[in-house]
Amino acid sequence: MVFTDKIDPIRNPLASRTWGIVLGTLVMVCAAGATFSLRTLSAPLLATLIVAIVAVIWRRGSWFGKFEANALTISTAAFFTLAVLSSLWAKQPLAAISEASYGTAIVIATCFFVYFFLAEDRTNSFHIAEGAWVGFCAGLLYMFFELQTDQSFKLWLYNFLQLTPKDVSPPGNFEWGADGRLLAIAPRDLTKNLISLPILVWPCCLAMRATLPRRLFPFIAAVMFILTALVVFTSNHETSMVALVLSAIGFVLATRFEAFAFAFTKMVWILCCLFAVPGALLLYQLGMQNARLLPPSAQHRVIIWNYSAKRILEQPILGHGVRTMKSICEDNIEKKCVTKMRDPIIAHSHNAFLQTWYELGIVGITLLAILGVALLNALQRLPRIFSMFALTSFVAGATALTASTSLWSWGLLAVCSFAICVFTIALRASLRAPKLGR
Repeated sequence: MVFTDKIDPIRNPLASRTWGIVLGTLVMVCAAGATFSLRTLSAPLLATLIVAIVAVIWRRGSWFGKFEANALTISTAAFFTLAVLSSLWAKQPLAAISEASYGTAIVIATCFFVYFFLAEDRTNSFHIAEGAWVGFCAGLLYMFFELQTDQSFKLWLYNFLQLTPKDVSPPGNFEWGADGRLLAIAPRDLTKNLISLPILVWPCCLAMRATLPRRLFPFIAAVMFILTALVVFTSNHETSMVALVLSAIGFVLATRFEAFAFAFTKMVWILCCLFAVPGALLLYQLGMQNARLLPPSAQHRVIIWNYSAKRILEQPILGHGVRTMKSICEDNIEKKCVTKMRDPIIAHSHNAFLQTWYELGIVGITLLAILGVALLNALQRLPRIFSMFALTSFVAGATALTASTSLWSWGLLAVCSFAICVFTIALRASLRAPKLGR
């Protein structure tokens, strides 16, 4: 699994690169898993984390002393500390602290991965970078095949494994025959995983750039992006489509007007944080929940956002606590009072900004605004080619948070963590001695 022409096989024989090949294989499985299903990413990502920790212990290295107290690290620590503390006033404290703690653990693991991969030998980093984009391409081919064949491979696999209705979730996505065989899988069971594609395609392009010969990179990267677009636009997942389009626009802007692109993204981030509540109320007042131009899922989101915005006004300072809306939703399902398609009370707000307002109040949304701007400032200080790709991934991830999933969704958090890992790997493989500032 060596496509690069940047490794001298005489000075670096295969035996000396075993460690890089092992890590590259693990990263390849992670990249493929992120496209197969967000749930399948967790296991290989955890395995990679364990291997990295063992390597640090074996080498007697330390990464704790590498942290710096700056706007990004302080705002991140403060935001997740507030999330954990909010369990004290949440509807279900134990469930809330579990959800917030998982997000905190993902952030800590991501920081560890960044410093681990930056410290890795550059020759090994070529194998790791290759694993990232090869695994992503394999996942793209799988997704394209499944979309065109009504998930025939997954049907065969589930029947081969003799899975039963008790083994799959949610049960509404699966149709079973009288003989116990799986007959069909709803398209949404596959398309719900598509949000990882717009987030990962950009760092995987960078990983490809670091390993492929320069004459081949533009062609193969274009093929990978076109295949990503085909998969996304042949699905019915609107958020993924919007995320891919907006990130592509961000990339084009960043290539010509980088400073403007970053400044505009920061402005939009701050506006989304500050005006999420009045914006949600205004959309409902304008009747967008009944607008025929919007798909049913978007109309439903307007209803959800309006409900969330009204509840925010009840606890505007510190919010209702992490996971409170999900707890209310679970209570209603148990009482069988609300289960309709246009129900305003579901597991989360389908908007990270409103969800932050709802769960953590004005204190939480202020920290989130600072965190986003600090992250964009850090990305802007990278060498230009890396800052461009980093901005596009940020836009894709922010779009997912705006209209798709929960802020505490472990699947999305794992994908964002892995995207940062791939980006770091590409940075290490591209630079002899990574210098993050310009």
